[in-house]
Amino acid sequence: MTLGQYIAQKHTATKAAVVSGAVVIQGVLAIGDGAAAAFEIQDALTDTGADTLIFRVITGDTRLFDFTPFGGVTFKIGLSLTVTTGKCVIWTDQHQITA
Repeated sequence: MTLGQYIAQKHTATKAAVVSGAVVIQGVLAIGDGAAAAFEIQDALTDTGADTLIFRVITGDTRLFDFTPFGGVTFKIGLSLTVTTGKCVIWTDQHQITA
């Protein structure tokens, strides 16, 4: 599988309920171009999910986390995003809100 077959959306700010309902995260691109990037993806409809993926990259670094080799990371409730700094691109099997 490749990331190109999934839905990609760039995010630069905290968003609740980026996806409502079950979603499979296939990849995450962490972008720390102007500053270090730090963000969390929660399995929740708010920023208080118990199951959380945490990403951090140093200033000037960009890292791709590709979960397709093992079928992605499944969230059952939804996907919320907390961005402390930087930006990211998330690939999922469901449409993501953009606002």
